[in-house]
Amino acid sequence: MSQLRGDQLQVVCRAEHSALNLPIDKTLFITVIRPAEAPVFEGHLEREVIAGTSLDLVCSIVGGHPPPSVKIYKQGLLVPTEVTQEGSVTRARSRVEVIPADNGAEVKCEVISPTSVSPKVTATKLSVLFAPQEVTVSAEPSTAEMGGIVTVSCHASPSLPQANITWRSGGVPLKGALIHSAPAAFGGTSTRSEVQLRTTAEDNGRVLVCEADNGVGAAIHKKITLNVLHPPLWVKKPAAQLNVREGAQVVVTATAVANPLPVRYWWRRDRETLVSAGGELRLGRITRDMAGNYTVSAYSQRGAVNTTFFINVKYGPEDVKAPERVTLDEGDSVNVQCSATGNPPPHLTWTSRNHTLSSGVGVARLMLTSARRENTGVYQCSASSLLASPPPVTTKLIVTRTYATSQPNILIFIW
Repeated sequence: MSQLRGDQLQVVCRAEHSALNLPIDKTLFITVIRPAEAPVFEGHLEREVIAGTSLDLVCSIVGGHPPPSVKIYKQGLLVPTEVTQEGSVTRARSRVEVIPADNGAEVKCEVISPTSVSPKVTATKLSVLFAPQEVTVSAEPSTAEMGGIVTVSCHASPSLPQANITWRSGGVPLKGALIHSAPAAFGGTSTRSEVQLRTTAEDNGRVLVCEADNGVGAAIHKKITLNVLHPPLWVKKPAAQLNVREGAQVVVTATAVANPLPVRYWWRRDRETLVSAGGELRLGRITRDMAGNYTVSAYSQRGAVNTTFFINVKYGPEDVKAPERVTLDEGDSVNVQCSATGNPPPHLTWTSRNHTLSSGVGVARLMLTSARRENTGVYQCSASSLLASPPPVTTKLIVTRTYATSQPNILIFIW
């Protein structure tokens, strides 16, 4: 007799004989072998995955006795697998690090059981997105002449999807780039961008930044610095007019750049060559006789540049002059002049009894058209500028009156 219990078949053989008081039984247990169903990958392996991330592979098999042997392969290579049994379900789990080369790679789950003549297999292909790993930049020619054309290229390594390449300089985007693309490794696309520039002297040392980004991972950057040959170019030069105060210590500076270096300087006052320390002209304590036109030249092996400037030496009012005494008859007119020198020309003011009567620049005139006796008095002329205000000078103005007497030829002056 036989009885099926789970995956085992129990078979009992019984022998009976008249000489035996009891029958003799012999039990045999036979293991029943069952085939496993076809394996299935859990989840959606058809979805796009990003290179640099981890991908969990779970292959499940229903049934099979004894439990089947399960292996997982990626692109033909066996990957470490953990197999667990939960009831009638066998699961194999693997975790793989996805790289760009995995795009289009076959992932396979293989099941072998005693009942199988050949393994049962399920397979799928990975769809991997990957960013460009590097960018390279170059300039042709690597050393450009001022006014010439230089072509700057940026090449992005394969990516999927195709990388977008942009240029900027000083934070400002550059336009007019030409884009070239070509099929590349791992099913990706390589991209090249070219920008043409007509160079100026200011472009020497200019930094261009190439950025490649396809939305997968972080954008990558690469810089290139332009090398442009040019004659000297002023970075700093003296103002057209330098206003300095007499007695001040004066140092005039000028800075030029050129490619290649060095840059040398030549300072002159009119036709006189001055001793200087490169881009610094140290004049020491300035005096008014040092005022005049100056020239500085910066020169290198590729040319020269010049600039001219005027040093204006300022000093306060000097030589304030006005008559000490002026006498006139009552009813007469008078024009009393006060003058002074200075740079800038000083402001002159005539005052009397704290009242301002007239003013001028460089010259001030005290004018009376019909003098009266009450105009007699002391008048002050003050000179001032932003630099100084020396003491005023005074003028005594006397208005006289003539009286007739019994004695001829006698005049009496009253003031």
